[in-house]
Amino acid sequence: MNDTDTLIKNRDIAVDSGGRYVHISGDEEILQKAYISICARLGGFVYNREIGCELCAADFADENFAEKLNLIMAQALADYPKVKAEVVAVRKPKFSIRLSCNGSERREIINTNDYI
Repeated sequence: MNDTDTLIKNRDIAVDSGGRYVHISGDEEILQKAYISICARLGGFVYNREIGCELCAADFADENFAEKLNLIMAQALADYPKVKAEVVAVRKPKFSIRLSCNGSERREIINTNDYI
């Protein structure tokens, strides 16, 4: 098998209908690493303490909540210059984001109550 990663979906390793891990590579792998960088609390990811962001720094009550989250995510993605992140919907305590890289796209829902 080539250099691949295992897909994480809904905070767990994804398996196919046969129970085998779903492998990803290329842009999908980059998007997943970017997603981990956004979802990990800064300094809290045990495998790399330098990745992560402070999603909890943004306040849902702020009228510029989505714009502030976009800035926080952009800072977390400094190591991924090809990846763009954008908040597409907000419904407290969750928000939806779209990650894109070279035409590939990944959409995720982030629940701030589950912030790791």
